[in-house]
Amino acid sequence: MSRSGAETLYTDDDRHGLPFLKDYRLFQVTTHGHDRPISALIPTWKEFAGEMHRDNVPIPPQGSWAFEEMPGPGKIVNFWFTAMPGMDFDPGEGLTLKTIRRNLGAFRRILAFDKFPTLLQNVWINIFYDDESDPSVEAPLGDFFGVGYGEYKPYQSRYLMMTAGGYVCQFHMPFRKKARLVIVNKNEKLWIPAFYGAVTYLSYPSEDPLANQAYFHARYRQEHPCTRGQPYLILDTTTMGLAHRPGHYVGVTLNTAGANKKSGFYFLEGNTKVYVDDEKMQSLEYTGLEDYYQGAWYYTKTKHRSRTEFSAPYHGLTVKTLNRFGMLGSMLLSGSKPMRLSQYRFHPEGIPFQKSIRITVHHGEFDEVAANFSSVAYWYQQH
Repeated sequence: MSRSGAETLYTDDDRHGLPFLKDYRLFQVTTHGHDRPISALIPTWKEFAGEMHRDNVPIPPQGSWAFEEMPGPGKIVNFWFTAMPGMDFDPGEGLTLKTIRRNLGAFRRILAFDKFPTLLQNVWINIFYDDESDPSVEAPLGDFFGVGYGEYKPYQSRYLMMTAGGYVCQFHMPFRKKARLVIVNKNEKLWIPAFYGAVTYLSYPSEDPLANQAYFHARYRQEHPCTRGQPYLILDTTTMGLAHRPGHYVGVTLNTAGANKKSGFYFLEGNTKVYVDDEKMQSLEYTGLEDYYQGAWYYTKTKHRSRTEFSAPYHGLTVKTLNRFGMLGSMLLSGSKPMRLSQYRFHPEGIPFQKSIRITVHHGEFDEVAANFSSVAYWYQQH
C-alpha cells in the first residue's frame, strides 16, 4: 500500500495511523499576532511592557473577526477556543474602576465559570468552504460545542468537548480550494473583550487524499415553542443543506425544555425518526427521546452515582434539571419548575443518504407537550 493510500485510510484512527509516514503538512491559524503592545498584567511581564505581542482579539458588538484564510487542498482537524463573556466597555479604552463596577456580573461569571449566555448563545461560529457566500457551519458557540442554555459544562466526547476552560472540536473538515472560519458577535451592545483561538489544518500537495470525502456541515435551529401536533425538525437537507446531494448524518446536540411547569419531563416520551431519501416510512425510530441518546427512564440516576449527567464518546447528557435526584425524586419534583435537558448523540458509522435525509423528534408521544426545543445537527455532504 502506498503512503498516500495508508494516510487516506487511517488519518481518522490514530491507533492505526500514528506509525505511518505522512504526505501532508500541518499548519495553524490563530488569534496570535504582533500588532499590539503588551501590558504588565502579571509580574514577569513588567520588563517586557510595550513589546508588540497579542494572544487574543476583541470583537465589537454586532461585529465579527475572521481567522486567516486557509488555502486548499486541506482539512481542518482541530480547533480550540476560549473567550471572556460579553462586557459593556471598549477594550481599546482600557479597564477602569468604573467599567469594572459596571461589569461585576461578568467578572463573577468568569470566577464561577459555569454560565456565559452572552458568549455561548450570542456569539456564533461560521465556516465557509471554497467559494461559498453562505456558511456551511452556522451555530451559537455553546450549542455547537455540545451544551445548550449558555452553560459551560466540563465534558468529553469523541468529537466535541469543554475542558478546563477551553472549547474543542475534533470533527474533520475537508476543503478543496480554501476555508475560512469567522466568529460573529451578535450582542447588540456588549463587546467580547478577549477571544482566543487556534485552528489546525492539514495541507495536501494535491486533492487525491480528499477523494470521496464530503464537506462538514452544522446547522442550528429552534422552535420556542414547538408546534402542537407537529414534531420538531432536527434536520432536512433539502432546506438546510444541499438538495439532491449524497452525504451522511453524524449527530446532533439537542436542547429540550418544558414550556411551563406542567410539562415536567413528559416531552421525553417523544420518538426520534430518521427518513432517508424519498422514504414515506422511517428507516430508524427510537422508542423515546432519551432512548436515542442511549439513556432510559427519563435519564435516571442510579444508586451508585451522585448525579445523572454523564458524557461518553458518542452520547451524553450535559444538562439536566434535578440532576442529583433519582427516578422517584425527579418524578415528584418535575412539576416544581420547567425542566430542561441538553444531550448529544454521534454516529461514527454515519447514516448515509443519496438525495436527502430528514430527522424529527416528537415533543411528547403525540406532540402534545408544550416545549421549547433547539438543536445543532452535524452532517457531511458532497458539494
